[in-house]
Amino acid sequence: MRSRACSSAPWLRPPGPRLGELIPERSTKVREAPVQLKRAWTTSDPLVSVRGLKTWFPVASGVLQRTTAHVHAVDGVDLDIKKGETLGLVGESGCGKSTLGRTIIRLLDPTAGTIQFKGEDITHQRGAALRAHRRDMAMIFQDPYASLDPRQTVGDIVGEPLDIHHLASGPSRRERIRELLDVVGLNPGFVDRYPHEFSGGQRQRIGIARALAVDPTFIVCDEPISALDVSIQAQIINLLEKLQSKFDLTYLFIAHDLSSARSWRLRPVSSSTGVRATLTRVLCFRRFRSLIRSSSERGSA
Repeated sequence: MRSRACSSAPWLRPPGPRLGELIPERSTKVREAPVQLKRAWTTSDPLVSVRGLKTWFPVASGVLQRTTAHVHAVDGVDLDIKKGETLGLVGESGCGKSTLGRTIIRLLDPTAGTIQFKGEDITHQRGAALRAHRRDMAMIFQDPYASLDPRQTVGDIVGEPLDIHHLASGPSRRERIRELLDVVGLNPGFVDRYPHEFSGGQRQRIGIARALAVDPTFIVCDEPISALDVSIQAQIINLLEKLQSKFDLTYLFIAHDLSSARSWRLRPVSSSTGVRATLTRVLCFRRFRSLIRSSSERGSA
């Protein structure tokens, strides 16, 4: 009764502060985190920086096709490529070289790790942001026969990147295509021909012209000479060197033999199955250690 009377009659309460008055009011102001300024990318920084990159492919089995295992195509790769240099990635067939190159330029989604291009993380970029970076990246594929659409003319193949990125149209588009064909050593009059009318070396030159269409900074050369005759291989390498000096290009040159890498005076990086170790400036895996050592001795002799 006493407590009920005190609550209904304020003048009957005992003197002193109430319980709620002893508790200070909680501040509603949120403490702002300190602003961290991002350092701008400079040409002295790596153009491409990869840390802990993994690309795994699921293996499904059973009636329900559930994932039971993964193929570790790329497993924990670290590498840096500076602007204007050529990094040679050497390894046997099936060791993950092409998968690494496709993952770096985001043709494949990485399972883990980070990919930085010009200081910006592009690992999980999508849509317009990724499309903007794809103007700075291109790829020359291994098979000059399978990488060209036989139903398209040379003009349509080389001009497709121009259409996707809205870089040229009408007469300027055709003039740009003719200019690209001339740069790679083809007759600009071939613009209306089809891929089956060309040799293997000429088809690879068409693929190179397509890669140059968007004026990229970084190009992945995925064994561009492995499917060509020996006499044509030297011509394609000389062409790539000429284009690099002319347009200040950066290459990731993938090969399966050390002779092609050494002929281009590359910074060598070799890989074993799964590309399982960290890639550094000069790294020798167990399957290639003796080959690299013997090649180096012959080169110094």
